[in-house]
Amino acid sequence: MTSVATNPNFPATNGGARDTLDLSSTPTVPLTRLIRVEMRKMRDTRAGTWLLAVVGVVAVAVMVGVFVFGDEEDRTFFNLLGVASVPLSFMLPVLGILLVCSEWGQRTALVTFTLTPHRGRVLGAKVAAALLFALSAIVVAAIPAAVLALVGGAADPGPT
Repeated sequence: MTSVATNPNFPATNGGARDTLDLSSTPTVPLTRLIRVEMRKMRDTRAGTWLLAVVGVVAVAVMVGVFVFGDEEDRTFFNLLGVASVPLSFMLPVLGILLVCSEWGQRTALVTFTLTPHRGRVLGAKVAAALLFALSAIVVAAIPAAVLALVGGAADPGPT
């Protein structure tokens, strides 16, 4: 796609033709950089940082509660991971909402869409960043679930 911008307020400087700006030669921002920026914006705000901390604490607290108050046969890896996924499924969508709404609250939407005018790429980077955060939350929740399943002494502690 070629874009040509002209300014009718300035006088012609090159033999009667207007000055033009060709945007087709400028390189685009790589998608990996956009994803890294969106992931940074998720955790750089106070709300994002505290939400991530609360999600982790609540997920571990729920697993410990099932470990302490549950039966011995409930202390399997998959059961503990399933229990931890309940608070994750309630709280992680809030992080995605904050990701989209923080553009307007932090007044960075103008900068974001000026530097990368292709809104589809920016929205795709936001979706990819949210999916990466969700995947990493599941991986991080699997660590205490594995430890508690091994300590719990269930008949089937999880994958061998």
